[in-house]
Amino acid sequence: MVLVIIFFIVIAFTMENGIQTAVCFLGGSLVSMLIGVITVVIASHSHYRIKYTTKFGLGACYRTAFQASCAIAFGVCSLALLGNQ
Repeated sequence: MVLVIIFFIVIAFTMENGIQTAVCFLGGSLVSMLIGVITVVIASHSHYRIKYTTKFGLGACYRTAFQASCAIAFGVCSLALLGNQ
């Protein structure tokens, strides 16, 4: 977070459209941090589910792993699409 603040200040005072660019940079970095937290939470829960489904066979294990990776990918894409409106 410290680097984000340093880059925000540098961008704001050194570029031609500095304030606008710095605010966009700040928004992008905050969304990136949010995606990181969501991904870690989903991965932690899905690792437990995958470990549990290994008792029921390899097919169930792969299905659970695929569903977890889809959830992470859809979450990342959904947050990325927020900026395209």
